[in-house]
Amino acid sequence: MNILSTHLFLLPALGLIFTSCGQNAAEKPIPPKKPLLTRGSTPANLSLKAACALAVTHHPSLTTYSMDRRAADARILHASRIPNPVLNMDDEDFFGTGDLAGLSASVLNSLITQVIERGGKRQARTEAARRAGEVMDAEYAIRRRDVITQTGQLYFQAVAARENVLFHEAALARSEKTARLVTSLLEAGRVTIGSAQQARLEVQKSKLALNLAHKASEQASQALSAQWGDFRTTAVNDLRLASPPANLPSRQVQESGLARHPNLMLALARVSESEALVALAKANKLNNITFGGGVRHASASDELSGLVSFSIPIPVFDKQEDAIKEMTALAEKTQTEMAATERALSNQFTQAWTGLESAHRNARLIQTDLLPSALELFESAEESFRAGKITALEYLAAQQQYQNIRNQWLEARRDYHLQAVQVQALTHQTL
Repeated sequence: MNILSTHLFLLPALGLIFTSCGQNAAEKPIPPKKPLLTRGSTPANLSLKAACALAVTHHPSLTTYSMDRRAADARILHASRIPNPVLNMDDEDFFGTGDLAGLSASVLNSLITQVIERGGKRQARTEAARRAGEVMDAEYAIRRRDVITQTGQLYFQAVAARENVLFHEAALARSEKTARLVTSLLEAGRVTIGSAQQARLEVQKSKLALNLAHKASEQASQALSAQWGDFRTTAVNDLRLASPPANLPSRQVQESGLARHPNLMLALARVSESEALVALAKANKLNNITFGGGVRHASASDELSGLVSFSIPIPVFDKQEDAIKEMTALAEKTQTEMAATERALSNQFTQAWTGLESAHRNARLIQTDLLPSALELFESAEESFRAGKITALEYLAAQQQYQNIRNQWLEARRDYHLQAVQVQALTHQTL
């Protein structure tokens, strides 16, 4: 093998290396698709289940999960790859002086090396990447729970606002009926003109309250549909809020659901991730070995010889102990954070359950005591007013008191359902 052929062998090899390394850069990059937020189409009659499904599908905070999941899967695959072999080529003893002038004395060395990972590094690296993906999944579950909780609260607020419209429509009808009755009694000379004016004023006040109720219902509806990007007015399926049950379920049964709370699942995932990072740090303590083999060509003698290489780092200064201590400390931190999460969830449940019990007692008291008494009093006042036993102002006062109790009944049911959403978000159990 002469000098020229020796160096001609070097040029194609170098060309192959640079071509393979620069191939992706030479290709025209494909522009990534622009991610677009999707919008949900609100059905004619929206149920709570449909609202939550639309929010989970189209809410901006959840739409990127599929992209994050693909990226996490790619990181897992990348972590599972073994290192690439390395081609080393060098030419020495050329273009010198004396006997080394020109290329006649050059020596070409061609060597391929491969890193051999020791200590189970690839398995530990893959496990750490997989645990990181589980942390990402747990974070998504928290965002998903928050979206469902918020959507549930907005749904019940929209139902309450819609029922409030019906309430004020009925109140307006009663005010108009009272105004007509007072007007007829005025013509008969049984009431004063002041009473008739007060009755007409109550009608105007009822109309104003109804307009405000319509506006509030429209705003509550739009706030709900905005969860999935549809800002049109939404007609919820439920016309009225359901009455609370006679008795609440067992607190112990509900509290047992905290074990499946997404915040606790995230804490557990971070503990597992930290343990995987500790295992990876321990695996990195065992140094890798690099083996190599190739050919040496001496141009002066036109002879070939074999090359073998072996290298291993000497752990004199950095023995990876510091990295292990760091990961161990972070693992202990995640354990502490998990205990703190358990305590925080217990406190949140106690507060939510106390609020639920209070809202339940209040709603039941109004339903069983105040509302029937107020209705009976109003009907009695109406009968007495027609018989001329009480004045028009006394009758209007009884009517206003009944409407106030009806409004309290609506607010009590709304508060109960909002508190129920909070408890269910914590326990993942129905009430």
